[in-house]
Amino acid sequence: MKHLLLVVTLSTVAGLPPALAQAPQSVRTITLTKDETFHGTVQLANANTVAWIGNDDDHTARLLALSGGGQTVWEAKVQRPKSTYLHHDLSLEAWGNRLVVAEILTRDDDKLKGKTGQLLLHIVDEQGKVSRKLVNQPPLDKREERTTFTGFVENDNYYMVSEYRKPRDVTEEFFLDRYDLTTHTLQHTKLELPARFSDKEDKDRFTDWVFGGHQPNRNFFYRHTGTPGQKSNFKGDEGFEFEVKILDNAGHAVGGFTSALHQQLKPGTYSYYSGKMPHYAGQGHTPVWITKTSSTGSGKVYSTTYDLYDVSMGAIGDFYLEPTTGECWFLGEYANEKYGPRHDSERTFGTFLQRYSADGKLLSAVQAPYPLKPSAQIREVNYLRRVSYLRAPSSGALTMQFTPARYRQTLFATYDTQGQLKTTAAWPSEEVKNLGTKLSLTAGRFCTWEGSGTSQMRLDALLAAEQDDPLLRRIAPVAKLAGEDRDNPDYLFLSTLPGNKGLMLRHHAERKGGFLQVYTL
Repeated sequence: MKHLLLVVTLSTVAGLPPALAQAPQSVRTITLTKDETFHGTVQLANANTVAWIGNDDDHTARLLALSGGGQTVWEAKVQRPKSTYLHHDLSLEAWGNRLVVAEILTRDDDKLKGKTGQLLLHIVDEQGKVSRKLVNQPPLDKREERTTFTGFVENDNYYMVSEYRKPRDVTEEFFLDRYDLTTHTLQHTKLELPARFSDKEDKDRFTDWVFGGHQPNRNFFYRHTGTPGQKSNFKGDEGFEFEVKILDNAGHAVGGFTSALHQQLKPGTYSYYSGKMPHYAGQGHTPVWITKTSSTGSGKVYSTTYDLYDVSMGAIGDFYLEPTTGECWFLGEYANEKYGPRHDSERTFGTFLQRYSADGKLLSAVQAPYPLKPSAQIREVNYLRRVSYLRAPSSGALTMQFTPARYRQTLFATYDTQGQLKTTAAWPSEEVKNLGTKLSLTAGRFCTWEGSGTSQMRLDALLAAEQDDPLLRRIAPVAKLAGEDRDNPDYLFLSTLPGNKGLMLRHHAERKGGFLQVYTL
């Protein structure tokens, strides 16, 4: 599931005022057949919610557009390529009140009359009528590979960001392909991004460009770089930085800057592990594994393989493009020691959040230590530790969550929209079997391509702090119901509506089929 996910803790619902604790109204039940699986939702400009229901038996998908009251506005069916599995490798994008479903054929498909490498577009209009287009993508040279990171709709155009790579030559170029949804023409535009770092010291870092997000006529990319003014040193950098480049839809560079994380962190603290790891959206770029070997005084030799493309270290620094303001946020954990080869025995000490304008002006920098109570184990970095982010739908507050694999506890820190700390703590104080119920916040897109620029929208997150967001607090009764079966809890999907209202789907999955319970808030 690649939506914004959070987990609603049941311990925070006690004592709510009656108006806030009032249960959402159940308005209908949507039954899934034995071959259907519910995957996610997209919200259109008119606030209708489109439910995406896949059928792996006949490689189709059922699309249901629901009004704010939960009633069906239209229903559509699209034919999927046989080479795809359920919801993987596709992009659903709201085009005003219409919907664009895009996927790339990985092999010839006789039923769709498509060829390998073609872009398959299904366009669903306001009445649910479906039209299909097959688009030839630019041809590849011999031994050239193409990775598509994301797609988005702007001004009646469907855009795709792709990287073209020749592994043997260790070269790559980025392109923005624009498909005009009205004239059905394709334009292939090279992006003016600097070449990758080639210094010997940089061979041990992930320095590829990562797609960080999109704003109107602005495409944000970033990569990790060393400390400005210092020679690159894998183990000894005083602080890793982010280089940001902004390009327009014509491929031209229109802005950019380099962060100053280490200058804003307190002396003796370090943005932990943010130098090696791309954010979650960038992990599918290039499968490179680096093995480091070190020896000890006893003569023993240790070899550590650094996996650059899985959330393996737990502690991570990340880039987040604030969708409303276009600000660049850098956030993550910090430690009191520099990054070292025995990373799995080191511990983090708190979180940080720095906000920059698109032209690189520092707007705020906050560093918040964890409370003294959490044990060393909950702060210990290990490859099974989960990293998650949550934006509250009404207040916009951002919560970071870090959860050890073998502990039923989480560390969290919540910052407001101005980058100021609201609260930080560990929850709960004792281990429990289940941390809560998963909730997905519906957006205008649902993309499962690697590199969609929405890393912070993709991982399980924990609503561990008591929230002042009225919509989230109102769902508490259904959250309790959804979490009754702790071994197989239901999923909740929430679409926000004007006036602190919402539409919520509770997905109950069974081995074959299941159902969607629809609620109004």
